[in-house]
Amino acid sequence: MSLKINKEVLKQIVKEVLNYVFNIDEYGSLSVDVLSSEDTATDEIDVSTKTPPIVILTPPSGKRISTRNVYLGAKSDAGEITVRFKNTGKTIGKVYCDHFKQIRLDSVKIDGEKDEPIEITWSGLSSGAKIFYAIRYKIITG
Repeated sequence: MSLKINKEVLKQIVKEVLNYVFNIDEYGSLSVDVLSSEDTATDEIDVSTKTPPIVILTPPSGKRISTRNVYLGAKSDAGEITVRFKNTGKTIGKVYCDHFKQIRLDSVKIDGEKDEPIEITWSGLSSGAKIFYAIRYKIITG
């Protein structure tokens, strides 16, 4: 038995399959949504009611956190704030409040160890200080 398929119909079928399976458009470009595999952790901390350090992000069991960017902002005229991996002490971001009120690190790809959380700590902040953080990250395998 012989099956004849119109070449134009076959091209259309191949395009649709590539688009569906690989998200490749009609021009052969791969469409990638980087943010679809990443997440963001944000919060505001009133330091008058909390004691440092505070764990702010914990990976699922057996996984690791890989940071992508970090923002730290503070309502303080003194002291310093550090975001780091808890077990290894790898610093992810730091702000010296007597010089800067905020820091934005757009390309900070730092991988933690398996099961290693991220914590935030501070010292010497002004009375009534508050901290805001935003960390974009991806969960990766061991």
